[in-house]
Amino acid sequence: MYKQATECEDAAKLVCLVYTTIDILLADGAAYSQHLKPEHMGVHPANRAGKKMVDLSMQKKGFKIWKAGFSLKLCPKEKAVAFEDNPSTLAAEKHTIAITSRSQLFGQYLPGSVQAGSVGASHLNQWLHAATSGAQSQYTELCDKGSDRISRGMAEGQNDDLRVSFLKGLEWTMIKWQIAEMYPLLPSWFQRALNIEHHIGQGDVSK
Repeated sequence: MYKQATECEDAAKLVCLVYTTIDILLADGAAYSQHLKPEHMGVHPANRAGKKMVDLSMQKKGFKIWKAGFSLKLCPKEKAVAFEDNPSTLAAEKHTIAITSRSQLFGQYLPGSVQAGSVGASHLNQWLHAATSGAQSQYTELCDKGSDRISRGMAEGQNDDLRVSFLKGLEWTMIKWQIAEMYPLLPSWFQRALNIEHHIGQGDVSK
């Protein structure tokens, strides 16, 4: 399956291979489900094929989700997928800090705080972290009057799903770091498949 996935050019087949692989990893104990607070979930270096996340894009997507009415049903653990950070390299933490330290539109991370790196639901988690940490925002609807920083209270409003996500974080499918060591291309095609599915759901398969 790993060989098939790394050579696969068929989008639908790749998505099926990803979910079958996740089921196998869960059944084998090589993956598990866990809530993780936004400030402990970083961005995996393979996310978006290694492209660094853009602060304005992250805020735009987060605001769009917030404006439409955030629901956890739209981001289940099957779509929120992450790999544990390798304790020897801390690659996910280093990558995350390199991205977020460039802009006050991101929530900031402390050394030693990142436990895993996301390959799915990455923009959403970064927006949740930005909101909980009071990051700057260009969207005044999320800020208290006279402030340019996100107010968690303004963002949360009466939305119970957001309240849970701010307090506990999303529920993630966490894949043990040893699996990525054994199969180094796994994070790359996981993120590719999850992004394909996302764009199909948005009616845009060109990205």
